[in-house]
Amino acid sequence: MNQENEDFVIDTLIHKDLVLASCRKMAEFFISEGKLEYSIEIVTRGWLHDNSKFTEEEMEAFSKVNDSEASLREAEKQLSPEMKEFLKIHYKHNTHHPEHWDDITQMPEMDIVEMCCDWHARSVQYETDLIDFASKRQECRFHFPQDMFERIILYCLILVT
Repeated sequence: MNQENEDFVIDTLIHKDLVLASCRKMAEFFISEGKLEYSIEIVTRGWLHDNSKFTEEEMEAFSKVNDSEASLREAEKQLSPEMKEFLKIHYKHNTHHPEHWDDITQMPEMDIVEMCCDWHARSVQYETDLIDFASKRQECRFHFPQDMFERIILYCLILVT
């Protein structure tokens, strides 16, 4: 395994641990709301989160991209054409990414929750502000409908408190 792949695997393992911790926090919230089925589903998603990154197809693609960390740290940073092309592979396998959907309003609620846990994990890893990140992604990239964005902010606030 070359150094790029090794770095990618280490980063992915760290990220998966942080996502699982975020999913556990959301599970506790759902339990407090009497939504045990949501709690179970989000923890299950946490365990499975980004497993596709360990496929040969994704590992090879991601190891060739140099701007991924910058685009994860800086919400307003646009992805390079090369990164967009490689990410199509990942989005195809992972419904918690808005880019997976032709119409983001069709994103199921638990995909939205997992997306927020994903963003929270990166904000912890990179020591960035989650609410600021979500707001900038809304402004610069996704343009979720207002009611959907309000739910996203609510989930993000649960994760940061």
